Amino acid sequence: MNDLCTLFTCPKPFSEHNAIIQRNALACWRTLSLRCIVFGEEDGVAEATSEFKFIHIPHVSKSDYGTPLLNDMFEKAQAIAETPLVCWINSDILLLPSFLEALELAVRRWKNFLMIGRRWDIDITESLSFEEGWPEKLEHIRRKRGKLHASYGMDYFAFPCGLLRHMPAFVVGRPGWDNWLIWTIAATGIPLLNATSGAPVLHQNHNYAHVPQGRNNSYYGPEADMNNQLIRKHSPDLDIIYTSIYRAEWRIYDSRIIFDDSRERWWWFFRFKIRRFFAKILTTLLGPERFATLKEKFKDKNLCPRQ
Repeated sequence: MNDLCTLFTCPKPFSEHNAIIQRNALACWRTLSLRCIVFGEEDGVAEATSEFKFIHIPHVSKSDYGTPLLNDMFEKAQAIAETPLVCWINSDILLLPSFLEALELAVRRWKNFLMIGRRWDIDITESLSFEEGWPEKLEHIRRKRGKLHASYGMDYFAFPCGLLRHMPAFVVGRPGWDNWLIWTIAATGIPLLNATSGAPVLHQNHNYAHVPQGRNNSYYGPEADMNNQLIRKHSPDLDIIYTSIYRAEWRIYDSRIIFDDSRERWWWFFRFKIRRFFAKILTTLLGPERFATLKEKFKDKNLCPRQ
């Protein structure tokens, strides 16, 4: 087994299409010899975890609506893992060997860091085989059928054990918590590494049948409101544009870590500065209280970028 990193995840019920893509992900991680902690007690989770010989933690703290809470999973994963790194990852993500190479680059460079990356969206409806040559086959599928997600489409977060403690009780699968995570890490000065090009990951597209009332309820329902309230409490100054992939100052290029001076990042940085500039002007013209009221009207949508 790989001694560098332990993945941890919280799958949806193993039914219909979700069963196919989640089993694909687990098989992929197992083929890479990655350790994994699987949280939750949804249908089929225990059986799949046992089949792939991963660690299963069925009991997790939940919201009033019965959805697992991220702070409990992050705490338990860091306590249980026997590797120097852990990585939260969505249960539908396929990794390539380059993911491990990126982690090794980061470990050699820094003691503390957060590695993130945009995902490649792809329609996969069949069970995948991870026999000899599978990385080349997946890479071919990505190049031919994959679509790079927007700059907020990040489905994994890799970091040293012990780095993330005392996370607010965010609900898994609802928006905002990943924005809070990037905002909080960036505020401490810990390096953020954009591994999008150096370690591409494949997201197997799915529906939102696991969320009551579907996708809209995931982004604008009561549990999304819970996450937004926690952000207001713990990070009231959080600016959504400051939490995209371009917040990472570093990126992987040609098997090495370099400062990200790409045009895309400079454009993002320019937009951020312009936004801050006009915010100061409006605060001066309207007064702090009126500007805060105006900002609050748009707060929910700002914290819930569509992914």
